Amino acid sequence: MDYRPADTFRLFPPRHWIRRARRALFGEYRFAGTYKAHPDPKQEQFFFALLKECLEQQIVSIDMLQEEMRKNHIRHDALEIIDRTPPLAA
Repeated sequence: MDYRPADTFRLFPPRHWIRRARRALFGEYRFAGTYKAHPDPKQEQFFFALLKECLEQQIVSIDMLQEEMRKNHIRHDALEIIDRTPPLAA
């Protein structure tokens, strides 16, 4: 997971305390969880088809994608998904 779960500020916020302790001890995202698959797989396919088109038009480079993978900004199997994604229909 690469987003920060929202803190809760109720009168008795034990989840908030646990999240703050986890972040203080292990860092921002450690043990935060993972993404669930998108309920509409066509959305994911559309995104990767657009990314494939950007690669083909040299708007985005493979080096850029690999750098973002190292930073955990993009999923690590992105290039594999791009390879098996069909191009967008005109």
